[in-house]
Amino acid sequence: MRTSVSFRLFTETLPIATRCLYHPFVSGIAQGSLKKSSFQNYVAQDAFFLRGFADAYSMARQIVSDNGDSPGAEKFHTLYNGVQEELRMHSSYAQKWNVDLTNVTPNKSTQDYVDFVMEIAKKDSKKISLICASLTPCMRLYAWLGSKLGKARFGENNIYVEWINTYSSDEFEELAKTLEDLLDDYATKESTDYEVSGSNPNFRVVST
Repeated sequence: MRTSVSFRLFTETLPIATRCLYHPFVSGIAQGSLKKSSFQNYVAQDAFFLRGFADAYSMARQIVSDNGDSPGAEKFHTLYNGVQEELRMHSSYAQKWNVDLTNVTPNKSTQDYVDFVMEIAKKDSKKISLICASLTPCMRLYAWLGSKLGKARFGENNIYVEWINTYSSDEFEELAKTLEDLLDDYATKESTDYEVSGSNPNFRVVST
């Protein structure tokens, strides 16, 4: 039986996800030992990044809505609302830990990913699966990391427990699955397949 595009892509990038799990930043969150300044910087960068995600979801929703695909539009709207919830969480962090989210200077990796996502959303708007493929790695990685940290049960005294609880929640897993389902559905409708390119979690079209 042929596996879904989303499952195959994540399986192929699992070694990268595993390296992320044991990265000092993620380990620091898990143990509650990450420097506050590092988390403050992350919150600012992630807020900038999430605004780009929200814009891409909004653009995809408009495209499929214009094409008369109401179920697809509703799913993208759900994902957009999920990003807004994440941004509200980041706003809470910002107030608690004195992080200015109004004037964020993105680092290169943050800006590059946002630019990539927005370029795909604008340039390849006729291939919804490609938009989904550009967004799925982040959602699935966060859900996977959250599930691993949540199962470890590091305790309520961990100052980053709210972050762990958010990304280990059933609600976030459902959002990740919704995006993966959209990728799989549109890849089938558009007769498009994807493969992992090189050692980085980037995708390219391999057949249309």
